[in-house]
Amino acid sequence: MRISLLTVPVEPNYADFVPEARAGTDVFVSSLRCAGPLPIMPKIAIVSLIKWMERHGYGKDQYDFYDVDMTLPSDKELLDYFKSYNPTVVGLSAVVSTCYPQVKRLAGLLRQACPDALIVLGGSLTAAANLILRKTEVDLCVVGDGEISWVNLLDHIKAHGRPAGYAALAKIAGLAFLDDADELRFTGYGLQIPGDDNPFPDYDILRAGLKNHPEELENYFRPGLGYDGFSSNPRAREPNRRTMIAQLWSSKGCVARCTFCQRSTKGYRTLRIDALDAHLKTLAHEFNVGFIHILDENFSSDKDYAYALARTMAQNDMLWMASGVRVSSVGYEDIKFYKDHNCVSLKFGVETGSQKIMDVMEKKFTVERVYDTLKYCADLEIKSPLAVMAGMPGETNETALETGRFLGRVAHMQGSNPSHLGIGVFYALPLAGTPLYVYGQQLGLIGKSPEEEEKYILSIAGAGACKINYVNLNGAPMRDVIFWDWLIHLEAQRTFRELVRKNPLSEPNFMQRQILAERERALAARALTLKDVLGNFKRANLRWFKQQLFYGFDHLMENRLIPSALIAGLPRWLAYPLLRAATYANYLLQRKAVRLLGKTFALYEPQPKVQPLKDEHAFNLRKMRSLRSVVQGRSRDADETVQDRLAIGL
Repeated sequence: MRISLLTVPVEPNYADFVPEARAGTDVFVSSLRCAGPLPIMPKIAIVSLIKWMERHGYGKDQYDFYDVDMTLPSDKELLDYFKSYNPTVVGLSAVVSTCYPQVKRLAGLLRQACPDALIVLGGSLTAAANLILRKTEVDLCVVGDGEISWVNLLDHIKAHGRPAGYAALAKIAGLAFLDDADELRFTGYGLQIPGDDNPFPDYDILRAGLKNHPEELENYFRPGLGYDGFSSNPRAREPNRRTMIAQLWSSKGCVARCTFCQRSTKGYRTLRIDALDAHLKTLAHEFNVGFIHILDENFSSDKDYAYALARTMAQNDMLWMASGVRVSSVGYEDIKFYKDHNCVSLKFGVETGSQKIMDVMEKKFTVERVYDTLKYCADLEIKSPLAVMAGMPGETNETALETGRFLGRVAHMQGSNPSHLGIGVFYALPLAGTPLYVYGQQLGLIGKSPEEEEKYILSIAGAGACKINYVNLNGAPMRDVIFWDWLIHLEAQRTFRELVRKNPLSEPNFMQRQILAERERALAARALTLKDVLGNFKRANLRWFKQQLFYGFDHLMENRLIPSALIAGLPRWLAYPLLRAATYANYLLQRKAVRLLGKTFALYEPQPKVQPLKDEHAFNLRKMRSLRSVVQGRSRDADETVQDRLAIGL
């Protein structure tokens, strides 16, 4: 038996959008792996599968790993590989729903080259198993944690051969497939491996997946001084500081169930501290790493473990930051302990400054708790960047104003203008497997048939949670919806100015010193810009410039032509109506331009009119305020289908 494991790129193929590229073999995606201040996330799912396979008797002579996501091969290169290796079973790792076009592409090429291969998909995208199994060449989906289910499937194939029908697979937990009657079957979530068995990145495995491109391994590392989360800290410039950043997970899962978040595993498990210590030593000695970015969804939920991790980071002289922290998981003493043990930044899942929307999201903490935690960070000089989400069901002009006021208040507390804090506003993006996605289906905004569902999932591929992908889940007028991000920024500026007049800022504080230092470094680094562009040109040849030309229009639509700080000085009664009208007029022009270009984005598509989510719906239903209760309430009288279980079963 020959087993092939492939990573799946998140971005769509460039050839999907540019017809003339179809004639050649130059198929690439919209970004380069060498770009960006942070390194590429290590492919930990594949590493974990491989280690579990080896532990259960599947040696290197029986499997092959191809990191398609990192190497971005053309169709011809993939076909040559599939024909050469001729796998019996292929496992595709699909991290998020936005990689659907690449799953369809890879499965199609596989079927063309290896008609008899069993194609299996794992990852968060399997929440849309009904779509995957009906509209792609994928034969089976492994849902949830995949290690045990995957090995059980391999054992079954080893003993009985490729299944002609799937009835025999019903005893293997964690699988979704179409049975002999063409009905979707789901055998329930499989067993999870213990937390102690979850591995840290293995760069020998990752290097092997690069095939003839071992130089791509450097994309798992970046210079620490190139990322402002570290560069603004004085310790980053210590003479003996190792120079590179690496990324890792110290835990798996999350204790929360935010209604917009795509989850692929139940519960929360931490990895072994002694394994972390060994991994950090490897990073230091082999890759010159002195900076660590922790990618956990829920860092510090296990306090004892988090303290042990902090000690281990300090013992290995690593400066570190964590980008997924709940404000309810840390207090002042915790943050102080982390700082004393080399932590320089903590990023919290804030998302909103409105308690109503926070409840709809099922955050399970209060706006005031967020403020208190951010103040702890400011007092301790720990950087805490912010991002918020507009457009959740229940969002209104008033909730957007509340978010803006909250951000202005935070900016004043931190002692710096909101425009200097790097606050990002993105729009709610329904992903398969979330209550937000199911709510969109219940409203008729996202179709339930495979054809309708595919149309939606294709429309969100590769563009992320930006405004152009927004599906109007609110029922609010479009002239309001497209103004929300402006409104948040403007109200943040206005609130900040009002607070400064009442309580002027004192001597330059931590945030102000950081901003001044970053500006000086930015000026010094401008001389490197031409070198960077030439480097990209050398690496990607003309492909990089073609991509910038093609995707430039998308970026242009998102650019703000007028600085929000200028408008914030005008009275509300004048500034907001005028800018609201201007953004709507701009939206109408963009919609026409998009249609002339033949492109499709949700924001510019006709959408059914829906009823706004009223407070009383969320507050009375099951005495909960979460969108989950609304979704469950809408379907409580209907028979639960297999598709429903897959959609929000976690």
